[in-house]
Amino acid sequence: MGAASIGRSCPFPMRAARPWIISSKQAAQYWLQLDNRQSQAHLALALNRFGDPQTARKIMASMKERSKVDEELGRSWAESEATLGGGSGRQSKPRRS
Repeated sequence: MGAASIGRSCPFPMRAARPWIISSKQAAQYWLQLDNRQSQAHLALALNRFGDPQTARKIMASMKERSKVDEELGRSWAESEATLGGGSGRQSKPRRS
């Protein structure tokens, strides 16, 4: 069994379920305050996998909305926005869907 499939096939032990539920609800509420796109993308993956696909879709729609598409380069984001891996530029606030 690969790491990617463990979430669906191995349920949380009861001692871990309550903290996950609390932290996932907080993450779903405050995801715009995460300081980089990579963390937002990771959160969207986790929320989708563990039962909140609606919030995951909102996060991904927001990321797509904040991107630009170039015919040669493909999809990218402005340098002023937080970078993958932990940039510090937070000049433009993303819109919440």
